[in-house]
Amino acid sequence: MKNFITSTLLLLALLLPATATAFDFEVDGIYYNINGNEVTVTKGYGYYGGDVTIPSTVTYRDKTYSVTAIGSGAFYGSNEMTSVTIPSSVTTIGSEAFFWCNSLTSMTIPGAVTSIGERAFYYCSGLTSVDIPSSVISIGDQAFWDCNNLAIVRITDLAAWCNISFSTHASNPLNYAHRLYLNDVEVTDLVIPSSVTAINDYAFFNFTGLKSVNLPVSLTSIGNCAFANCSELTSADIPDAVTTIGNEAFSGCESITSLSIPSSVNAIDGNAFCGCSGLTSIIVDSSNPKYDSRDNCNAIIETSSNTLIAGCQNTVIPNTVTAIGDWAFVDCSGLSSVIIPNSVYTIGRGAFSYCTGLTDLTIGNSVTTIDAYAFDNCTGLTSMDIPDVVTFIGEGAFLDCENLTSVTIPNSVTTISTEAFRNCTSLKDVYCYITDPSAITMEHNVFSLDIPDFSGRTLHVPHGTADAYQADWHWFPFFERIVETGHVYGDVNGDDEVNIADINAVIDVILGGDNAAADVNGDGEVNIADVNAVADVILGDYCALDITGTWYSEYAVDEYGKYDIPEQIAVQFTFNANKTGHYSYSTYVNNEIIDCIIDLRWVLKGQRLYIWYNDGDYEELYCDIDDNGYLLLSLNQSFTNYTAYRPVVSASAAVDRKPHRQSQDAAAIKSVSRAIKQRN
Repeated sequence: MKNFITSTLLLLALLLPATATAFDFEVDGIYYNINGNEVTVTKGYGYYGGDVTIPSTVTYRDKTYSVTAIGSGAFYGSNEMTSVTIPSSVTTIGSEAFFWCNSLTSMTIPGAVTSIGERAFYYCSGLTSVDIPSSVISIGDQAFWDCNNLAIVRITDLAAWCNISFSTHASNPLNYAHRLYLNDVEVTDLVIPSSVTAINDYAFFNFTGLKSVNLPVSLTSIGNCAFANCSELTSADIPDAVTTIGNEAFSGCESITSLSIPSSVNAIDGNAFCGCSGLTSIIVDSSNPKYDSRDNCNAIIETSSNTLIAGCQNTVIPNTVTAIGDWAFVDCSGLSSVIIPNSVYTIGRGAFSYCTGLTDLTIGNSVTTIDAYAFDNCTGLTSMDIPDVVTFIGEGAFLDCENLTSVTIPNSVTTISTEAFRNCTSLKDVYCYITDPSAITMEHNVFSLDIPDFSGRTLHVPHGTADAYQADWHWFPFFERIVETGHVYGDVNGDDEVNIADINAVIDVILGGDNAAADVNGDGEVNIADVNAVADVILGDYCALDITGTWYSEYAVDEYGKYDIPEQIAVQFTFNANKTGHYSYSTYVNNEIIDCIIDLRWVLKGQRLYIWYNDGDYEELYCDIDDNGYLLLSLNQSFTNYTAYRPVVSASAAVDRKPHRQSQDAAAIKSVSRAIKQRN
């Protein structure tokens, strides 16, 4: 109860404006705080409604004050206020001043205002237009956040707009409006005045109505996200005086087809051109001392480090490049084929993320690091052979590669990070050549799925390592089968076939030979049961146990006899085909019977049943199906103690679950006879 009260008070504190209700005086329903000869409109009692006009001056106790600011939270939550007139004397609009005034439809900010505080118009969902004067020099974070109906931004001075300090993209009303009007004329072809030397961060963020931009020769700096998400922008010629291109300056400008970097540019921040999926040509001036596009590669390469930092759909990676930089090809959906040469050692974070058209990928034999999200959402990839020098596979490196069906992991790998292959929903075969899975750093959920159906997945591992993988929680829960590479069930002699020669091989061990593969059924012994197992395969009668369905505990057997299980303490298992299920039982709580259900995941390996319960428990059991179709579960392979579960299905359906042992035994004996004759 104490935690509930504390949490509720904290929530209320977050929802209320940052300043408490405190004012010096009230005139005509508007509240003020005195600051010398000036006053600030502040939060008073209740909320405002209708049309509100703020005067430029106000008289209190025979003294007249100039109204110069609208304070923090002054009109917070005034949902019924339909309009507000701000006088020209106001220079500052404080944080959250009009937070949640969702009946406002338009806002004209007077020409003396220099700063607009953070969240000033947050969630003014009715706002459709806003006028920003040339006097404004700063707009705080989230000033226009969730103004979803904002459609028009009006300005009068383009140079002044370029110089506004926007805290983040959520500060800029263009983020929602997408349309800019200069002196009441809609701008689609932008001509930046010659007086501008720098375009500040986020200046034209999400200005989707922009078709073209003419940058002046005076320009030296293009800020972070300055033109980000200008999706209709078709060209941007960078002038010769530009020295700096900021982070994500042109990211998401998917209609730009060509890019020229002049010799003056000496700083290109990360992701400057990420998501420019329409790019087909990138040229760096040959006299640029910092960057180059050697060998007509259609990319930007940092010369000193030989790192490719930006590519396009026509990029050919030169064999002098040693690293693919972070996000170098991100969102390059037109990229269909890539050859990473042997000179490359590192594939950077998100380097090919969301390259959805990439179907043909060759990774050179020198790559040691595949960093986080390097191939995230590369949905066109169907197979991945990781080179045998790679040591590090980063977090989410192949996340959501939904059409990837096979992966090869070499023995050189020492680290596989969290969710490296998560949600690869078509993945069926992983060929892992790591000889000791316990010796590597294997993080969580590497092969996990949002919907945990691992049926049909096979992990292929080196000969003699299956038990090690089977014991490793990072591997075996995510595969239906773990098989040793090159090993076919029943193939004792290792020739990739199952025939009479394999029965001979088992007999060799029975008579004193040595071959671990002769323990076909995995019970730790080599005897006639292993001959039976091989014969099953030869005759086509091999059949794994089918435990899918619902099972109800009916009786138990131990060394003292058989005992019926009372209904009050009976339990029930459900095993679904997608390897999920649940465990049901009843218990007493406060003298009442309470039904309990625990979800589970399960894997069946031969007769060994592995169960992971959602409450954290884990069981490893042996199972079989008797002649009556009952599921037998035991803690030991000899079944000296077991519980029998009745199937909650018809008797005819249950019969088919049992492998055909009698016919197999007869066939196996005949096979042994033939084998012994051949040996003689």
